[in-house]
Amino acid sequence: MRVCLAVTAVLMALALPAAAATPGEKQIDEMTDLLVSMLPVGAIMEEAAGENPAWPVQDKPDAVTPVQLACLRNELSRDGFRRVKRAEVVEYAVAHPGRFAEELQLARTAAPVFGSIVQAGIASAKTDTDLDPADLMRTASADQLLALLTIARDPGYRDFRALSGFGDVLAGDGGKADGKSVGEMAAIKMMFQGMKACDVSPGALM
Repeated sequence: MRVCLAVTAVLMALALPAAAATPGEKQIDEMTDLLVSMLPVGAIMEEAAGENPAWPVQDKPDAVTPVQLACLRNELSRDGFRRVKRAEVVEYAVAHPGRFAEELQLARTAAPVFGSIVQAGIASAKTDTDLDPADLMRTASADQLLALLTIARDPGYRDFRALSGFGDVLAGDGGKADGKSVGEMAAIKMMFQGMKACDVSPGALM
């Protein structure tokens, strides 16, 4: 009887799916860098900071101390955005360890196309010209386009879309307006996180 129970226990253990290992630091860093390249909010903010030494409080420069201003400018930068995104990736990896490797491969494949579309969109907004995403996709490979469409449209990747910062905007038909809202929401979120980190009251800037 004991032998039968032992054999049954072994067979049950073999039948159970192995728990997915939590992604390592190298995978976390790679995913972070890919997502930052897909939606370079920090780079855009750093460019704005380079144009005005009082940014982002140029309208109310007396609302913060020099220390708080320096802190805000540090948080609202490439490095600051990467720190925020990396923390999100760590949290995501813990919650979705079984999907992480597959989604990392998708991001590797699709990131260059995402990045080129976003950069072209930024240039289009600056020059007030129309952007045709099809022009950017003509040079993409079949694998890149499939990866992009999988991330953008597949219902199974909704959580990953949220992590990327795009959400379901690519599944809609709002075009430039939707793209602008993605950038604005990412910037607003980053701004409030910066205020919290630098002990700046949002009310002081209103």
